[in-house]
Amino acid sequence: MTVDLEAIARRTNCELTSLRSAVPLIGQGYTPPFLVRYQRDELGGLGEHGMWTLYRTMHDEAWFKARRDDLIHRLEQLPQADPALARAVRSASSKRVIDRLVRRVRGESTDVGSPAMRVASRISSAERGDPSDVAAIAAAMGLEAEATSIESNLDAALAA
Repeated sequence: MTVDLEAIARRTNCELTSLRSAVPLIGQGYTPPFLVRYQRDELGGLGEHGMWTLYRTMHDEAWFKARRDDLIHRLEQLPQADPALARAVRSASSKRVIDRLVRRVRGESTDVGSPAMRVASRISSAERGDPSDVAAIAAAMGLEAEATSIESNLDAALAA
């Protein structure tokens, strides 16, 4: 998701070159009222409506990127992260999708309890090349010591 200057120019009836010259100034922290009052000549007479639209769009873009980076960082901190969830976060293209994924990542971080739950999560989101034996999956995850408790609690963990 990047700022579509052409769409903003069409929607607000502004010049595209004026919007392009305003982008670095907004990136430096200047606010639309300041730019409209004191930089009017440099910005080609860009109006306040177009400036506010560009400002909000740029801040939404920055929020979106920061939120996506935060989610990716949270997923990397999980002991076993669902690779499909990580791909979904990386390919998210709207705020609504990011908000849904936030709830899912939050659920992933609270569900990581027992070793049986971790193995059940790995089984339910298997990837190509994963072993089909429960003991081999536990060994691949570094849970060899809990293999007997995993096998006895796996049915309940899979149901959960």
